[in-house]
Amino acid sequence: MKITACLFNLGGMNGIDMLNGGVYGYAVGGISGIAHQTENTEIIASIISETGSFCPGSTIFVGFLGKGFFNTGNVFTAELSDASGSFSSPTSIGTVDLYAVTIYKAGIITATIPGGIPSGSGYRIRVLASNPSIISPDNGFDISINSLQTPTISLVGSSALCGQKTVNLSTLSFAEGLSPIYHWLVNGVDIGLNAEYFVSDSLQDGDTVNVYMMSSLTCVIIDSAISNIYVVNYSDSLTVDLVSDTTICEGDCLILNPLVNYGVHQLIGPILMA
Repeated sequence: MKITACLFNLGGMNGIDMLNGGVYGYAVGGISGIAHQTENTEIIASIISETGSFCPGSTIFVGFLGKGFFNTGNVFTAELSDASGSFSSPTSIGTVDLYAVTIYKAGIITATIPGGIPSGSGYRIRVLASNPSIISPDNGFDISINSLQTPTISLVGSSALCGQKTVNLSTLSFAEGLSPIYHWLVNGVDIGLNAEYFVSDSLQDGDTVNVYMMSSLTCVIIDSAISNIYVVNYSDSLTVDLVSDTTICEGDCLILNPLVNYGVHQLIGPILMA
């Protein structure tokens, strides 16, 4: 309480009356007729969290300073605006009880961003007192609320490898963030590769490859995802051995005697071409 005037009128026990003091209020009377000048009751709100971006379910710390008299039973409530900063239909996000009759009331409201809040970048927060009923100005700057995402990842690559030994896989991901972390697994064993792509020429037919991804986003339902399993499938190449180079004329016939190797299978000619 700021006392700027104190008068003594030798009076007895008197009631206290509030007089118009401009931006201040005067309490006159009381024991021995003492007159006091006090500050108007008001609230100042601020956000003391380290970030200006939040998710549904996030905790946000709202600091406030109340000046003047707050009556017994008073409750301070933090309110959240809509995404455009309007408090026409505010959402209560936290309360604290500081109800003793004293001049300066300062504290922190531990508030929670409700689930289902639409994403947006123009939210504001204010603080209300219940007794007396007073509303603070908003916090003074916009805050962002981002929607919750679910990361996903899948592998893209050839289903069968014909005539080559190199396996080349890429990832197709969602909600991975700007700096995701990858863990590639071959036959279920982490090989220590942190990359979007996988290339290997040392795999065997039937080996399996998949990848585990950690998203760098903060607003996620779960912070990781695991891909489908890629099974290495080397298809046998087809080798055809024909006759030596031969010149033929239009209308001539050529008999080929191929030895076709297809794994353990062989196809033996002759084949007549006309």
